[in-house]
Amino acid sequence: MAASLSLQLWQRADRHRRLLLVACQGYLVLMALYDAWVWASKAGRLPSIYLPIYGLYLVVGALEMQFVHIVWHLQQRYRLLNRLKTQRDRLKAGVKYEKIRAYSSNGNYTPNQQLLILHSLCDIHAELYDAVDAVNSAYGFQILVHTLSIFLHCIISPYFFLLNLLYPMTYGQTDPAFLSLQLMWILIHVSKLFLVVQPCSATCNEAKKTGSIVVKLLNVELQLPMKRQLEVFAMQLIHRNVEFSAFGFCNLDFPLIASIAGAVTTYLVILIQFQNSDTGSTPNNPAN
Repeated sequence: MAASLSLQLWQRADRHRRLLLVACQGYLVLMALYDAWVWASKAGRLPSIYLPIYGLYLVVGALEMQFVHIVWHLQQRYRLLNRLKTQRDRLKAGVKYEKIRAYSSNGNYTPNQQLLILHSLCDIHAELYDAVDAVNSAYGFQILVHTLSIFLHCIISPYFFLLNLLYPMTYGQTDPAFLSLQLMWILIHVSKLFLVVQPCSATCNEAKKTGSIVVKLLNVELQLPMKRQLEVFAMQLIHRNVEFSAFGFCNLDFPLIASIAGAVTTYLVILIQFQNSDTGSTPNNPAN
């Protein structure tokens, strides 16, 4: 009963995640259409060079959704792995996962069966680490380019938005539709950064919980074979640290967002100061 309920909750959460990814991709399509309409209304016709740009945005968005979907599934499997080790005070499999089977209907296991379950958990953790390593190898370079693109867009889009907002007489872009379009693109770039970093950070945090659980089990009075298997598991956790990286240049976690936010703020302040010196004006008070 518990296994069936957990499986239903997992499937429901997976459906919600898929709907969220489809909604994000649909939002990109709507933004591309809105952007095309704004530029076409201002220029009289849509520049043909914008069409491949819109197509590239959708392709990159699909790649990002695929990466996020895979990482979300890895997070769910680490969570199931931790549940298998923390259910009550014994190693009971409340949720079935690949090699792990319920050895008895009442949940009472012999020492040999518990040792076999623990050994299966070690194998599953090793396979999950190999899966994370495969994801880093397959998507590392793409995520690096994607992160650099988001970083540049997080500088360029707010810069031109602030120019049009603070210097309307100089740049002449006071159309609310144009300003709202720029603001929406800024929100999209920031959201795309969070969409990539959040599941990676959550998966790493879930993987780190495994070490805490193993340490707690080592402090429990167990038979010698179980102790030795837990020590082997602990050594495996030490040498296999789960991390997602952008081609090895930076780790995909929340400190990366803080670093990007600080760098973007610094560049924006410098660019606005240069703009003041070039135009000889201050915001909302243009020079004559």
